[in-house]
Amino acid sequence: MAKRFSDVVRDEPAAKQVCFRQFGSVSEIWLIVDAPDLDIERNLLSAGLKLYEAFPDQLIDFQLVNLALSAAEITSRIPQDADAIVLH
Repeated sequence: MAKRFSDVVRDEPAAKQVCFRQFGSVSEIWLIVDAPDLDIERNLLSAGLKLYEAFPDQLIDFQLVNLALSAAEITSRIPQDADAIVLH
């Protein structure tokens, strides 16, 4: 699921990294973005929401994390045991 999602957002320069982990029955995905433009952020959020359509039987927790947050906020949102796919 994370690999497929990474392929979808890879062409957007603002998409920097996808982090993911399986937590029990929930697939958790974080898209880390450097998106100062709200339209870009909205487009990437829409791409994330399509995960729910593509995997209707899977419990998914999708979060968009903007690099504009402090390092402490980013670290607190993404678990240390999450795997990462670097995009840019």
